[in-house]
Order: sequence, then C-alpha cells, then structure tokens
Amino acid sequence: MKKLIGFIALLYLSKIIFCQSLSPEIISSSGDDNQGTEVSLSWTIGECLTESYTSGEYILNQGFQQSFYQINTLEENLSTDQSIRVYPVPTSDYIQVELKIEDWSHLKISLFNLEGKLILSHEANGPTSSINLQHLPPSEYILNVVDPKNNILKSVKIIKK
Repeated sequence: MKKLIGFIALLYLSKIIFCQSLSPEIISSSGDDNQGTEVSLSWTIGECLTESYTSGEYILNQGFQQSFYQINTLEENLSTDQSIRVYPVPTSDYIQVELKIEDWSHLKISLFNLEGKLILSHEANGPTSSINLQHLPPSEYILNVVDPKNNILKSVKIIKK
C-alpha cells in the first residue's frame, strides 16, 4: 500500500513539474491591452499571421508569434487619363515609359522586385524613356513613376519573361 501511495505521489509531482500551463500567455517583444466601452484590443509584436478578416475598409489580422508582416499598397495620384503609359507588358528586354505630362523632367522612374528591393532608379530622360531589363532574371517587378515630392504618380506591375 505504501508503494502505491508513493507511486501516485510521484505521478502527481511529475505532472506538476513537467506539464505546461494552458493559461493565455505569450512572450513577445512588445504589446499592450486596451479597453473601451464597446471594444477590447490586445496586441503583441512578434507573432505569425494565421488569419485575416476583411470588412469594407477594415482589416483584422489574427495570429501567434508574428515575426514580420508588411502591407504594401499601390496608390495612384493621377486620374486614369492615360498621362503615363508603360509598355510592352510582359516583356523580355526593354520597356517604354511614355510621359504625357508637361513637366516630365523632374520625374523619377524606379523599379523594385517583389521583396521591395530597389533594382534601378533614374530621372526621366525625355517624354519617352526606355528601360533595359535584359540583365534581370525572369520575374515580376513593380515600376513606380514618382514626382519630386515622392508621390507615386503611377505604379505598374512589370512581368519579365
């Protein structure tokens, strides 16, 4: 009987020592809790994204251990009056950037890979600029035409064959 009680006590102690806690705790680099009259918000930095919900203009991302989450948006400040054209897309060697804007001389043309790394950048050299893509591997790129105040006037996805 003493052996049985000792064995049960040993099992109980091992359970206490080796079991993990199921309380809702997380170790993260930063975070906070905020309470409002109708809303409660708890957030942490350093979690992986697991779900995303969208409703109109609101986006809710949920997850655990978010290591890095970046949202890039493409915004055009010009109307769709075809004042900036980029062609041909897709391409294998060169693309043309046609600027039907009065003062094109201060515009900058930049090409980024899909990770956001700047591949090339230069000032517009005329109403039509030719950009050589022969040295780049086949992939998708983002071409931005930017004004002197760094406003994106046109953003185009370029497909390099």
